[in-house]
Amino acid sequence: MWKYLLFIRFFENFSTILLQKIWFEHFYLYCQTLNPTTKEMMTDLLKFEADCQAIQIVYNSLSAKSDTYQEGERKKVIPNFGYLYPEVTEKLLKATSLDMLRDAVR
Repeated sequence: MWKYLLFIRFFENFSTILLQKIWFEHFYLYCQTLNPTTKEMMTDLLKFEADCQAIQIVYNSLSAKSDTYQEGERKKVIPNFGYLYPEVTEKLLKATSLDMLRDAVR
C-alpha cells in the first residue's frame, strides 16, 4: 500500500513540475516577441528562474535517495533554456551526488 501512495505522490509532483517547465518555456517564447526593454528584463528573470528550478530538481532528486529521478526523468522536467543551459544543465542531469551537483554549478 505504501508503495502505491509513494507512486501517487511522485506522479503528482512530477506532473506539477512538468507543467511548470511547459509554462516557463512558453512564457520565454512569448517574451521574445515583446519590445526590446521588456524582452531583456523578462528574459533575464526567466533564465534565472529556469536555472534555479534546474538546480532544485536535481537537489530534490538527490535528497530523496530514490531511483525515480534518473537522467531521463530529470531531462523531461528541466527547462530547455537558462544561463546554465546547455553545458551545465548536461552536468546537472548526470549528477548522482551532492558533490557532483556542487561541481556542476561552479
